[in-house]
Amino acid sequence: MHEQSYDYIQTDFLFETERDLADDGVRLRRLHDGLAPYIDLPQLRRLIAAQHDLSEALRTPTPPPEVHVLLDTLAALLRPHSREQIKGPADVVGMLMVEMGNLDQEELRTVLLDTRNRVQDVVTIYRGSLNTSLIRVGEVYKEALRRNSAALIVAHNHPSGAPRSA
Repeated sequence: MHEQSYDYIQTDFLFETERDLADDGVRLRRLHDGLAPYIDLPQLRRLIAAQHDLSEALRTPTPPPEVHVLLDTLAALLRPHSREQIKGPADVVGMLMVEMGNLDQEELRTVLLDTRNRVQDVVTIYRGSLNTSLIRVGEVYKEALRRNSAALIVAHNHPSGAPRSA
């Protein structure tokens, strides 16, 4: 048997395979710069937050196939697993941070759990303004009761980036 060698295909928009690039910031900047002609990154963040089709962020109807693969991979990774078990606060943060971290207005969401703390659904209860969200308490529980959820987690974001009010 002969050994099979794998050559990495290098394109002008994907990760570089140089081992001497130790700075992750440089790699990330190069990735952003390389994807910019094909993907509207701010639009991609908005689509992720709103759980829309990520291909709407494409700048061109015929990007390289690797760009479609990247979008499909992102969509799969960011979508909560239908029966993912929540074992602690970090699990919920990890699941919601990507979606809610870049929103430009306040949102309140509930994570509905079954009796084994597995995610049934993530429901957006209210979408507010830049710094305010008015919430009717009954709405927080409405979907949880309809789905016969055993527990729920309430989460909201701070578009200003400041978790505490001044």
